[in-house]
Amino acid sequence: MPANHSPKQELRAQVRQRLGAIDPADWARASVQVCRRLVERFPRPACVMVYAPMAGEIDPGEAAMAWLGTGAVVCLPRVDWTARAMTPARIDAWPGALVASKHGVREPGPDAPSVGLDQLDVIVTPGLAFSPGGQRLGRGAGFYDRFLARRERRAQAVGVALDEQVIEHVPTDGDDVRLDSVCTPTRWLGPFHGR
Repeated sequence: MPANHSPKQELRAQVRQRLGAIDPADWARASVQVCRRLVERFPRPACVMVYAPMAGEIDPGEAAMAWLGTGAVVCLPRVDWTARAMTPARIDAWPGALVASKHGVREPGPDAPSVGLDQLDVIVTPGLAFSPGGQRLGRGAGFYDRFLARRERRAQAVGVALDEQVIEHVPTDGDDVRLDSVCTPTRWLGPFHGR
């Protein structure tokens, strides 16, 4: 392995290549199955945070719509690229009026009201790969790890993924946060204990 490539970078490249070969119809079917499992596990949360999916991510839209239908507060992350931080921002419809920010990330506009992290019950979390023990490999910027590590978080952090994204070992370091559980189209992994 070249000196400038970490185990995480190598794994990201491998996973991206593998996920790039998956048919969009398969992603759509898997997303529906994952959303059904999420709503079954969390039928009436008070406040949840999902995300606007990028290519190669489970689409949480059906779960978001179901939760909005129950009267839940549904949020998406708003990213402050300078501070390298995320803030939950409320949406009233899925996907709602989103704006494109850096790297093509779609997020609520500046008029969407912010919601305190301590108000969230569930945080639906994307990733490139997940271990059977709840470790997560993200895209490399650390936004979710910093967000999930904040002291005021009481919400369950649930990773969502294809079964192909669950791999035996995900390299970690001291800044990585273990999720509370992982949901795939066919199974739940967890709950895990400890951050």
